[in-house]
Amino acid sequence: MKQNTRNEFPIRRGSLEDIPILVAHHSLMFKEIMMLKFEPFNAVQWEEMEKSYTQKLQIELPSGICRAWVIEDNCNIVASGAVSVTTNVPVPADSSYHVAYIHSIYTDKAYRKMGLARRIVETAIHYCNLQGINRLLLNASDAGRPIYEAIGFRPVDNAMRLWIA
Repeated sequence: MKQNTRNEFPIRRGSLEDIPILVAHHSLMFKEIMMLKFEPFNAVQWEEMEKSYTQKLQIELPSGICRAWVIEDNCNIVASGAVSVTTNVPVPADSSYHVAYIHSIYTDKAYRKMGLARRIVETAIHYCNLQGINRLLLNASDAGRPIYEAIGFRPVDNAMRLWIA
């Protein structure tokens, strides 16, 4: 691999044709996170996750609910990420009910530390800004946290989660 600078790699909007690699990157992201934490992963659950993410992208990319971006090197996708727009309640700091969730940010190992993930996140932020979306949320892995914090994301202390079933 040639030592390119981050701007030498073209970034473009992800398409339906990119779904297989978007799903593969989504899976690889979770596998790396789980392996670092020594968490097991169940093959059946994994297959269901990939199937569901494929369906989500097939429906939400054309509708605009989800927007994905990919970065290529010689026509090979080496980094990707997406944002899904949803609704929530207005809050004092944001009277809009639109909220964006940044997800599935992944860069192939050989292309890390080149600012590609940051470019995807900055592109997602720019897109949200143009859409008038002020609230952006994400879940950060330990590896991704420094990138997101450098952009301006901050942890919140009032979030909770419950898995039912």
